[in-house]
Amino acid sequence: MRVTCPHCKSDAIIRDSEEVTASTREYRVICGNPYCGHTWVAHFSAVRTLAPSMTPDPKVYIPLSTQSNAARAKAAEDQGSLFESPPPRLVAAGVT
Repeated sequence: MRVTCPHCKSDAIIRDSEEVTASTREYRVICGNPYCGHTWVAHFSAVRTLAPSMTPDPKVYIPLSTQSNAARAKAAEDQGSLFESPPPRLVAAGVT
């Protein structure tokens, strides 16, 4: 993972890290620019799921992205069903 200093924009070095929760780690970071020397703590967290895990841990909850929900709903609407009438967009185009 590449980290840059928020002050001088130089590459920074992750010195160490520890797990805060199953979906969050805390990193101690130091700027690689010796003239800057900024040292800070950063968090890396999983905030939303784009594609669910194939081996989920039941103790970990990372919410599904609303964009993924919208994309699925749109895809289902566009695809229609083999056992129903044609999708409205096809009916409107005169295709039946």
